[in-house]
Amino acid sequence: MRTQLKTLVRITPWLIGVLFSAVAMFLGYELGSETAGLLGGEPGIWARMGKGFVWGGVIAGLQWPIVRAVGVLPIPFLVVSAVWFAVGYPLGHTIQGTLGNWGLNWMGAYGSGLVILGLSLGMPQWWIFRRHMRCASLWILFSVMGWLLTGVAWITVGAGSGADAIAYGLVTGLGLVWLVRSQSLFPLPDRVPHTPPAQVLRRDTLIALGLAVAIIVSWLVFFRQDPISFTVDKTVDPASYDDYVGRYDYGNEGVMAVTREGGQLFTKLAGQRWVEIFPHAKDEFFWKEVNAWITFVRDDQGKVSGGIHRQDGRTLNVPKLDISESTVDKTVDPAVYDDYVGRYDYGNEGVMMVTTDGGRLLAQLTGQRRFEIFPHAKDGFFWKVVDAQITFIRDDQGKVSGGIHHQDGQTQNVPKLKE
Repeated sequence: MRTQLKTLVRITPWLIGVLFSAVAMFLGYELGSETAGLLGGEPGIWARMGKGFVWGGVIAGLQWPIVRAVGVLPIPFLVVSAVWFAVGYPLGHTIQGTLGNWGLNWMGAYGSGLVILGLSLGMPQWWIFRRHMRCASLWILFSVMGWLLTGVAWITVGAGSGADAIAYGLVTGLGLVWLVRSQSLFPLPDRVPHTPPAQVLRRDTLIALGLAVAIIVSWLVFFRQDPISFTVDKTVDPASYDDYVGRYDYGNEGVMAVTREGGQLFTKLAGQRWVEIFPHAKDEFFWKEVNAWITFVRDDQGKVSGGIHRQDGRTLNVPKLDISESTVDKTVDPAVYDDYVGRYDYGNEGVMMVTTDGGRLLAQLTGQRRFEIFPHAKDGFFWKVVDAQITFIRDDQGKVSGGIHHQDGQTQNVPKLKE
């Protein structure tokens, strides 16, 4: 029993470090997003700066209890973190858009943006830590790695899911506790000796000013857009969202899928995750995650034929791929949709759940969103968001026993699972 208590005492600081850092990331993101909404919503510059200020302040506020034992004062730590992340957050987004155009290129755009987020917190905090900790320079590495892993979670799972907070907490929480304990990992000590808190020297002040000037100049150089702010037009009827559902050709960037889920409209560019877009006006939608918006274009018959995508000063015409309403066989009675309801075995891909909702047939594969599928023949349906079809198979009694899935030139038998 005594041995177990000693073990618990030893690991408690590490658990607290991970917990506090993970909670800091989660709360910082949520409160920062709320702040951005009050300031007009992203991608407006003031909204992003406000989000960064709150986000950085919350992270520092929950990390300070970990570093207070080595003499870090709370007010300077919180102010420095909040101010510099207020600058670093919009700067990271701008660099991402400038380098990557429309995509999330890890080696260039997206990775660079995440590195900027890590540096905008790590470097100012290092400037404070260096007078209280050995090997404080490693905090910059921990901060950058924490944000990179957070970005991986954003793409694969989604922001605010909790996975991003855990990824950040594991790296920065364990790193921060290790630095506070000043345990030797490998010889990377700072040139400044480990000393108690002391009066800031002139050299330290110059370093801080130099860092400030570098970040501000970079921000002014890269942030070439006028401060803009979008507001959600709540008068746009979500019933019209069906007009935009389909696939849009983004050239070298691939195909962007658009789908409706209830009263929300989502988009997904090849290699990215599903992201909601919001109406700013009739046929005009914007992203909150990036400084981008799309204006859907209609033909003479009033049908959406494509869009105009604007981002980072660039304009791109994105024609809608030819999946016209004439393809839908409107003679198929929605009353038969109940025959297809059930679960279908897609092997290693998981299970596809087929359901009905108000005269619509919906399909959802494990780990993906739910999409409407449309009839093109008896027992034959297709997706608009991807180039895929399924033909349902009936047994001798006329009951649906499975299906044949067609996609990318491949055919897969998907038996219906028994309930």
